Amino acid sequence: MTELRRKLIADLRIRGRSTRTIEAYVHWVAELAGHYRRSPDRIGRAELESFVLHLLEQRRLSPSSVRQAVGALRFFCGVTLGRRREQYDIPAPKERQTTLRESYGETWSNHAL
Repeated sequence: MTELRRKLIADLRIRGRSTRTIEAYVHWVAELAGHYRRSPDRIGRAELESFVLHLLEQRRLSPSSVRQAVGALRFFCGVTLGRRREQYDIPAPKERQTTLRESYGETWSNHAL
């Protein structure tokens, strides 16, 4: 286990994160490192944004999975690496909002309330 991974895990434990959260965050940081084939502490904001786009467009992950990845990368950069927010603040995808009509269909909207 690398020193950087140990520090990430320690930072997460100190903040009371669950075992599953720790596993997920370590997974996403490892995915980032594997994608660029180098240590994640040498990856900049533009590459972080490109990685998120890759998750959405090439891997076609759900917005909730990508939000989890973004949360992990923000934590890693902000807490573990101690970077300033403007160096790592990457956008997370939003869930598409559905209307009641879309959720329940036309028959629901035809009923009087």
